[in-house]
Amino acid sequence: MREAHRNVRGGATVKWRTVVPLVLLALVAGLAGAAPPNVSGWAAGIDAVASAGAQGPASCPEASNPNEPLTVSVGEQFTIAVAANRTTGYSWQLAHPPDSSVVQPAGSSYVPPGVARPGAEGKECWTFNAVGPGVTQIGLDYLRPWERGVAPARSLTFNVIVRGEGPTPTPGAGGPSGFSAVRFVDTQRGWAGGPGTIVGTTDGGQTWRQQWSGADTIQSFALLSGDVAWAVGTRSLLGTSHGGQTWSLVAEPPQPLSRVTFVTRDLGWGVAAAASRGPRAGIPAGALVMTRDGGRTWTEVNIPGAVQTVCFVDATRGLAAGNAIIWRTADGGQSWAPAFTSPAANAEGGSNPRALAGFTAAVQCADGAVAWTLFTNPGAMMQIGYALYRSDDGGTSWTPAVQSGQFFPRTGAPSGPGWDQVRLAAVDASTAYLVGTCGPCSLPGSNEQGTVSVSSVGDGGSSLDNRPPVAGLTGSAVLSAAPIASFPTQERGWLVVPGDGPAIYATTDGGETWTRQQP
Repeated sequence: MREAHRNVRGGATVKWRTVVPLVLLALVAGLAGAAPPNVSGWAAGIDAVASAGAQGPASCPEASNPNEPLTVSVGEQFTIAVAANRTTGYSWQLAHPPDSSVVQPAGSSYVPPGVARPGAEGKECWTFNAVGPGVTQIGLDYLRPWERGVAPARSLTFNVIVRGEGPTPTPGAGGPSGFSAVRFVDTQRGWAGGPGTIVGTTDGGQTWRQQWSGADTIQSFALLSGDVAWAVGTRSLLGTSHGGQTWSLVAEPPQPLSRVTFVTRDLGWGVAAAASRGPRAGIPAGALVMTRDGGRTWTEVNIPGAVQTVCFVDATRGLAAGNAIIWRTADGGQSWAPAFTSPAANAEGGSNPRALAGFTAAVQCADGAVAWTLFTNPGAMMQIGYALYRSDDGGTSWTPAVQSGQFFPRTGAPSGPGWDQVRLAAVDASTAYLVGTCGPCSLPGSNEQGTVSVSSVGDGGSSLDNRPPVAGLTGSAVLSAAPIASFPTQERGWLVVPGDGPAIYATTDGGETWTRQQP
């Protein structure tokens, strides 16, 4: 066995191992008529959805919004899909079984890649039964089963909420431990949220105060001003009209929401995280929805495809994105037209939903006509494919600002870090940040793998600065879900890592250095 080392960005170290016997084993298996190994780039993304009445591999999800808790009901069956590259010898193992009184494993299977191409992705499908109300976690490790004493190349934790009769369960020790959302309106006022909590600050994070506690997990925030804001839970929508001094229940929509955006106290749009249930059933997962009463009621908006993100600059102009496609509207969402498709999608069948499994698109509106969109696609070699695009004409045309080595075709944009997870944090018309994780990377002087870092895209998308990894953030826990960042200015920003516990990191120099803040 030979171990190689090379240094990459900011002093982080990438480590990998070459196992010659594995190659010989694969050759022997092929000559013996064994089924060919299944190929996948696991770092392309994690697909997890809850599907009522699912029956085995046929119900394995094609794609979904990663890093969101699964909410199901007692008696339902749901499936988690994770990409896997079995030609490397790696496979997913159940490292942290769920609480058996809440969720029980029902089996796993493999779905081969849909295209015959080196590095094409298959997926492992893990099916579970929801047997009782409660909150639990499912932990999966990506490893070579025969290697002893070797840390997993990847560890993932899925948070599951099972509804049932009686009181709604409150997340506790068995639930997720870190913040899953952070948002600042300026350099002084901001909020962070997670399982059962919202904390707020009015002094730039020097002090934090708990503003809400309950039985839901906060996924995202939408800010209209420093006083008016909404918090999106896995099954409820909260609101405040006085800076978070108190948060009140706005609604428990029949279709759980993943995110919302508002242009007035009443008018807003959102994305359905799961299909609606109950007497108002009919809104599917990925639907674009609209409210005219501050979020109390929602109606479906007609749009050509499934949506993952949405943003509006005023009551008429908005953008929505899903998988690899951006749509735009100029009439308040009454009609939508396709504006741009990720070039990486063309090699995968264009707009074919099945071909775009594992693709994501996150759009964020900046100042006036400027918007940023982050595309991701299945990659290989323990990396995800991604590209950041910018528009300065309301979404009519888009220019590439940065792309990773696993995003094809090449666009001529500068190359960003080789991450396995990445998120977008737009600042303004000139600047946007990308924050991501590197599974095989290590901090200088450390043998523990897993790092978090940010890249700054400035000057209207014409410059790229890759920052060093965040000191003190390392290990498999930080890789369990993509980090989330909020930058109210080009220099000041805050960062949370769901697997890192209830900690918030702050920077005053654009991500060059970070300070840990403990609420």
